[in-house]
Amino acid sequence: MKIALDMMGGDFAPLEAIKGIKAYLQNLPAGMQDKNPGTTLLLIGEEGKLKELLDSHN
Repeated sequence: MKIALDMMGGDFAPLEAIKGIKAYLQNLPAGMQDKNPGTTLLLIGEEGKLKELLDSHN
């Protein structure tokens, strides 16, 4: 399954969306973090801004 996320929408975007993605990834069942569970997240938004925030929240 592919899920596209509009990272620039919302009152506190894109930071809150990044926090949500991080929470999702951290709450995957044990052992699934390193495997592809069949879901691809496609982040839509300003690449430079997203990359900077993703790097700082990794």
